[in-house]
Amino acid sequence: MPSGPRIVIAAPDPDAAALRARLPGLGYAVCAAVGCGRRAVAETARLRPALALIDPGLAGEVSGIDAAARIGARFDVPVVFLIAAGTEELPPAARASAPFGCAWQPCADRQLQSILDTALSLHRREAALLERAWRLERDVAELRDDAQLFHTVIDATSDGVVASMNGKFRRLNAAAKSILGSDARPCDWKPPYGLFRPDGAPLPDEEDPLTRARLHGESADGVEIVARTPLNPDGVWLRVNARPLPGDGGVIAFRNITELRTTERGLRQREDAFNRQANLMKIVFNAISEGVIVADTDGKYLIHNAAMERIIGVYRPDADISRRSETYGIYYPDGETLYPSRELPITRAIRGESTDDVVVFIRNDHRPDGVYVSINGRPLYDEAGALIGGVIVFRDVGRARQEELEITRTTKALRKQTRAMEAVLNSLSDGVVVANMKGELTLFNRSAERIVGIGLTDTGPDQWQERYGIFYADGETPMPVDELPLTRAIRGEASDDMEMFIRNPQVPDGVFINVSGRPMQDGPADLRGGVIVIHDVTERVHAEQALMQAFAQGRMEVVDTILHNIGNAINSVSIGVGTVREELRRNALLRRFSALAQALEAHRGDLAAYLTGDPQGRKVAPFIRALAADAAAWNERMTRTVERVKNRVAHIVDIINTQKSFHEGTTARKIVNLRQSINGALKVLAESLASRGIELRVDCARAPGEIRIEESRFHQMLVNLVKNAMEAIDELAQPAAPETRRIAVDCYLQNEFLVIDVVDNGIGIKDDRQRMIFTAGYTTKKDGNGLGLHSAANFVIASGGRIYPLSGGIGKGTTMRVMLRRSSTLPEHVPERTENGSALTAGASAGAGRRA
Repeated sequence: MPSGPRIVIAAPDPDAAALRARLPGLGYAVCAAVGCGRRAVAETARLRPALALIDPGLAGEVSGIDAAARIGARFDVPVVFLIAAGTEELPPAARASAPFGCAWQPCADRQLQSILDTALSLHRREAALLERAWRLERDVAELRDDAQLFHTVIDATSDGVVASMNGKFRRLNAAAKSILGSDARPCDWKPPYGLFRPDGAPLPDEEDPLTRARLHGESADGVEIVARTPLNPDGVWLRVNARPLPGDGGVIAFRNITELRTTERGLRQREDAFNRQANLMKIVFNAISEGVIVADTDGKYLIHNAAMERIIGVYRPDADISRRSETYGIYYPDGETLYPSRELPITRAIRGESTDDVVVFIRNDHRPDGVYVSINGRPLYDEAGALIGGVIVFRDVGRARQEELEITRTTKALRKQTRAMEAVLNSLSDGVVVANMKGELTLFNRSAERIVGIGLTDTGPDQWQERYGIFYADGETPMPVDELPLTRAIRGEASDDMEMFIRNPQVPDGVFINVSGRPMQDGPADLRGGVIVIHDVTERVHAEQALMQAFAQGRMEVVDTILHNIGNAINSVSIGVGTVREELRRNALLRRFSALAQALEAHRGDLAAYLTGDPQGRKVAPFIRALAADAAAWNERMTRTVERVKNRVAHIVDIINTQKSFHEGTTARKIVNLRQSINGALKVLAESLASRGIELRVDCARAPGEIRIEESRFHQMLVNLVKNAMEAIDELAQPAAPETRRIAVDCYLQNEFLVIDVVDNGIGIKDDRQRMIFTAGYTTKKDGNGLGLHSAANFVIASGGRIYPLSGGIGKGTTMRVMLRRSSTLPEHVPERTENGSALTAGASAGAGRRA
């Protein structure tokens, strides 16, 4: 752990983890990182850190603001608030807790370090001021005691004491006459020379301690003034205490502090001179070409100069004294035998032994070629003769010696090294490829040739992709030359665990590889080329794909939803078909037509006479017209019923086609329209949403128009999240249920992430359950299997993203936040655009704030 100021962090897990990783690099030691206010107070009480970093937005039994107030009041630990991006000002309650600083997120390292340093400095200054105030109060108490003994010790005290009544001096003790002059008279308090402030300005009457005491009844303590009298025309520095007396009177006691002020000025001058001398010594110390190290008797390094690091190449003051030879790579002059740490000159010096011209050979990561140094060591003693440490002075003596040794062993060493290197490289299971600064391939070990299928060639970087068949992990998109790990290594950039795919005539089925690259350099400015290490991960990728199929159980949540919606639609179809069947079974029109036909058949021989002369026959025409009208209405009802059945059947087909896309999906990524993809995924939930009366809103206005994603798994994730939101709304019992049941899907860009928030106004989540909801099998529903959210989390995490819930608690709704990395979701050739077609600017992308 770093030895800098210790810090307690109280923030949500992602922020706390990020700060825990950053702060050691800024010189701070993170002694605890917690996610709630109560634990922050407890850890502060236990560890007593130098500073506390607290998110004021922390909720719980003890909020972030309450924790800050308790920590500052109980433990005198300064607090710096972590303010979320988009927050314009600190809440009043947070300001009332008197933080020592605020860090608006995101916060650069240099800015964060400045805020923390400033807070620690302010806290130290406040402590110093409190100490000074305590001392001043102690002085005042002493002066108050002196005032009580004034009448008995007035003539014996060394302080000047003057009592005044009605503007006249009633009493001056010997010290007052000595300071002001032996001929001081009742109106001599302000002689012609006058009273002045310490800065030389005349002292106004309203600031005169005696006037304030006599006329205004005010007391004054420790007022510093300068009195110029005939006896002391250059002025006397006085520290004055004043008290009112009954009536028009007052008493003052003052001390001549001229000598004290003169001493202080002298001390300041000597301090300035000492600082100038120390700076000069530091400049000289660092200008010395020889390295210098000073250590205490425990072996802890206290001082070193710049030449030390230049010669040795590394400085590790916390290294174990018993293993410093291993830490720094210190050998005997043969360059092979490790020098015993207990015999090093610095170790002998702190034992009280002196050493001269001890030659050692130093070789480490920063000095891979090694350096010969000659060391002199001396013990250090204090004025009483006690041993307090040791010092060594060393210089580089290796150029001539190294050249001499290199002449005798270069050929043998190079041959041995070459054979060993070839043996090592060819025995590695991982592939190793090396290129020089010109992009010329200089090494291709056997494993690299076996994995890639093609060995060392004379092709340049611009031909590597085509020659070796290098693609992104999707196996389809060629990887640009500038992004190849070996190209980046030649430029001096390091890369780790880049997933790639190789397919060429020698490996037609292709292999998945994991590649890490490093520049080859002896120092920061000595770049010699690049090296990559290739690991065949084809089996792992295939295993992951098989594992992904195993997680298909997570789709059961989606299948259940699909079957539910199909069931609703089929139920509607069944009702429609039943209606048609019932209408056909009890068709009154058919019976009436049959009765009419029978009547006409009975009068077929005298039909004309029947229709015109018979009272019943004259009713036939109106009867036929009525039948025609009823038949038309019946036909209209049947048509509408059949149309509804047709629409329900089409809806069932649409659901089945959408569900089919879930099961036919692969791990391949493709470019899709974001809004259309979301709407397509949520079709399967249309019936469930409508039957529950839930209003669904999709907002992609601040997101790119197109994304690159595994669409089937993306659909599955969305369905699981929205279905979970629907069930959360169902769980919110009356009368707590909202008048309008809403679910919103909001998409926007935030820094390096594409954020998808699924927001509901349902039951919400307890704080103690927010970490558990993504666990496989965890569910609060009687008929749930706990795989829906687990499946969604698997997809997000496998994509390199994040997923977490945001909820104020029971009855306050939930936001499921999915954060997918822009680098993996935005296609390079597609500009980032909003839905209205305008280009999304960099400022808009970076400034997209959080949505609750």
